[in-house]
Amino acid sequence: MMEGVGADKQPEAVAVPAPGGDTSAAAAAAAVTSDADADAAAAKKKHVKYIERKDSASWVYSHWEPCSPEEDGPKRKYRCKYSDQIYRHNVTRMRNHLLNCNSAPEEVRQKAQECCDQISERKTAKDKEKKSRGDEAGSPSSKKMKGFDAEARGLIADAKKIDSKDANNKFGRALASLKLEPESVNNEKLKQFVKSISPNYDYPDEAEMKTIWVTLKLTHETFDSNGNGNGANGANE
Repeated sequence: MMEGVGADKQPEAVAVPAPGGDTSAAAAAAAVTSDADADAAAAKKKHVKYIERKDSASWVYSHWEPCSPEEDGPKRKYRCKYSDQIYRHNVTRMRNHLLNCNSAPEEVRQKAQECCDQISERKTAKDKEKKSRGDEAGSPSSKKMKGFDAEARGLIADAKKIDSKDANNKFGRALASLKLEPESVNNEKLKQFVKSISPNYDYPDEAEMKTIWVTLKLTHETFDSNGNGNGANGANE
């Protein structure tokens, strides 16, 4: 019997956690929670700021009455309840008017001043926050600005690109009208002058200019009336 009991008993399997497994999972969970909390806090802060701006605008409108159709949208006009002054829809101008309106009650002007002070404080705080983020190495805002700067430089570079083929053709016609041969492009002073006007221009050499003249002749290009036959003859060289 003892042998039977011993034979039926199997060794129990013991689960051994992978080294660092629980720690990594906990760290990942903590990171996700931290990011979620940060996003929630940022969203709440943004919502509060929106409510503040909305309340400020609502207060301004309460001292004005519309005097044009609602369909005018942004161009809708409002009349001050105290001085009959009419302004096109613009909360800032309407608030500043209340601030200096002699016909408005004193408490209204004081409230307008408080609104202006609050807006100024929010703007100052926002500017400081932006500056602080911009000073941080590798911050998201800094990376975005670098990306925008690179894109802007690319657009500017594209805008400065010159159509060399068109420019060379015009250059060739200009030389012919001045009774100059293709080898005139070798003149160093001429080259320096052209490059000073347009540094990005790919200045042609003599061989390129001769090819241009041949092309112009084959396409029946006519030079200006003050050009001579030597220009055309130079194209055959």
